[in-house]
Order: sequence, then structure tokens, then C-alpha cells
Amino acid sequence: MVAVENPLAVREYEVRLSPAGVVPLRLAVGMPSPAPPDVVCEYEITGTGRPAKARRVYGVDGIQALLLALMAANAELERIARDLGGVVFWLGGTGIGLPDANAFPTAPVPVDST
Repeated sequence: MVAVENPLAVREYEVRLSPAGVVPLRLAVGMPSPAPPDVVCEYEITGTGRPAKARRVYGVDGIQALLLALMAANAELERIARDLGGVVFWLGGTGIGLPDANAFPTAPVPVDST
């Protein structure tokens, strides 16, 4: 797969290594697009020293595809940091600022409209 072209959003991160060192990372997320019968959303993380490779995530609609792509990127950023022996920083603090798959229910939650 080629890199994400014309990303919907881009975010810069850094992995801070102990005792010193920083690895800059860049997350690019593409626009959800039809992939009948589903919708696909691509993302890529660059700066790891590996060739850019877009990852595809599928959902039943564009919002689900986008959320699932952000959750997958969150998990991948954490894995990259762990593999490097560091911690991900964004805007000068720890934390990735993306949805965490562990924080979401696996099924729709009923909403009381009364």
C-alpha cells in the first residue's frame, strides 16, 4: 500500500526515550471512502524508520471507519513507543489524544430520549 494521500488530518507526536533521545512520529488519517458494502479509512504512521505503509480499517459507515482507524492508530502508537522503550508525547505531555478501544463498549448503548 502507498502512503495516505491528501490526509483529512495530521498530528505530530514524539516518543521520548530514556535517558535521552526523541523519535518524532507523524500520524496521517485519510478521508473515509466507500468500499462496498463497507466504508474504509486509511491511516499511516511515519518516522519509525520503516517505509510508509497505509493501513486500512473498515466500518459500516464513515463515522465507524474513522473511529476504528483512530483507535487502531492509538494502539499502534503505543506499541511503537513500547518497542522503542519510550513514552508517546503530544503537545508536551504524555497521552495520545485519540480514542482508546478499551474505553468503548462493544455494542450500541441504548439512549433514553425522555
